[in-house]
Amino acid sequence: MTALHNSFEATIIAKASALQKTIVLPEAEYSERVLAAGLECAEKGIVKVILLAKSSNLNKYDNGDSIKVIDITSSDLIPTLANTLYEKRKEKGVTLDDAQKLVANELYFGTMLVELGYADGMTAGAENSTSDVLRPALQIIKGKVEGGLVSSVMFLVKDGNVITMSDCALNLDPNASELVQITKQTALSVKKYVGVDPNIALLSYSTNGSGKGDSAQKVRDAVQLLRREKVDFSYDGEMQVDAALDSVTRKLKFKDCKLINVANTFIFPNLDSGNIGYKLVSKLGGYKAIGPLIQGLRRPVNDISRGANKDEIVLIIAATAIEGENK
Repeated sequence: MTALHNSFEATIIAKASALQKTIVLPEAEYSERVLAAGLECAEKGIVKVILLAKSSNLNKYDNGDSIKVIDITSSDLIPTLANTLYEKRKEKGVTLDDAQKLVANELYFGTMLVELGYADGMTAGAENSTSDVLRPALQIIKGKVEGGLVSSVMFLVKDGNVITMSDCALNLDPNASELVQITKQTALSVKKYVGVDPNIALLSYSTNGSGKGDSAQKVRDAVQLLRREKVDFSYDGEMQVDAALDSVTRKLKFKDCKLINVANTFIFPNLDSGNIGYKLVSKLGGYKAIGPLIQGLRRPVNDISRGANKDEIVLIIAATAIEGENK
């Protein structure tokens, strides 16, 4: 892999610190890792945090500035959040009573804080499933483009190398058009977070037509759609991962490949391969996994891997602040 930054993590922290965004942490009361990460972010000036609770247990951390604690069972914001949620979802059959019950859940409460601008973003998932974290975001915040795809991106970091992978958390079996959207979203994320030009391999069990099957054809079709759109980043496919990683192998299998040097970004054909792939690289290769970061939402809500440690959660919080830079 090509070395990119001396410290990708330090760059993320520095960018977030310069922005001074406010990030809500719904799991702070019952996740020691999340609480520790949030307190560290506030203490080091990376972000300001809102800690949600259903008791007075966290009140001692409220300093009126970088740390705010909200008891979601008694907050003055409850009527505003519930009424707004009702207005947003009543066409889907949600009643005011339903909305009041939903905002009693910390994930919905936190999402509504982001939607109404009380917070610049939300980070959760250390103790909740990805589906539980993203359900309120998809219902309330929704995509940047109406009907547009929401996807995820993972950054894997080791010794100055940064590898980007997508989609490893959300889309089960994206079709060719959805793979195009994932590829374009991921290219933007590489530029935003890593600060380099993406060099993207659309992966398959087949390289340049060597294998047959619906999955390989889907990736070929996605590449043809990207050609028609004339996107402004380096990419090619379909290709096996050895061709993406090794230029000698690629010349043997894919002589006319348009990739520039070794790929730094990998688009997987489905969730099985994406999730397995990033965890293999992380666990066997010793790469630190940062993510998944959610791409395509109007406002930032990011999932924490349930296996993430405190330092990884700090990075997700910082990345959420960067994602909300222009919000």
